[in-house]
Amino acid sequence: RNNKELVNENDELKSKISGKNFANNHEGGKVLAASPTRKNPIKRGGYIGFIVNMVIPSTENQGPELALSESLHPGQNWAMQGNQGHLLIELSTTIKPKRITVEHAKHKDPSLYASAPKNFEIYAANDRASIQLQEGAIRYGEIFGRETNFNPAEGERSFENTTHKSVKYVLLKINENRGNPNFTSIYGVRVYGKPIED
Repeated sequence: RNNKELVNENDELKSKISGKNFANNHEGGKVLAASPTRKNPIKRGGYIGFIVNMVIPSTENQGPELALSESLHPGQNWAMQGNQGHLLIELSTTIKPKRITVEHAKHKDPSLYASAPKNFEIYAANDRASIQLQEGAIRYGEIFGRETNFNPAEGERSFENTTHKSVKYVLLKINENRGNPNFTSIYGVRVYGKPIED
């Protein structure tokens, strides 16, 4: 088996263990609004950089949809411009949420964690009007979870549902990353639960 087949098997196994991810862009989840994407490509020099560019293409100019894919491999993330911002997601269907997870790839080099989210909040709503991001009319919906010191070496931070009966929209609001002023790496936002029957 080749490396891509192993990665796909790993992603499928993760879905079987955790349940269906209703934010997954391959399942119908979509980005409705997001902070700008970092435009400057990563410069990987030398022979090692050439090999890395061949194996792991830069995702620098790709959009926030990467945060909704099932990939969790170093370098395969949405590079949100700056150290504060947001990602508004419409789930594939209205669900009774079980948990929402924010993920980050584990690295052997701790210096690579500078772009990881540190302080963030997750909001959830059943109707789009509850979440407004325009200046002068900002509404976030109801708080689902809050983290003030995320440790990316742990790989993920999950928030269990305690109050929400139904959710269709999820907002990830990044208040601060771990020190990189140029960009914040968002590897994954996963939303698990059960569909609400019409």
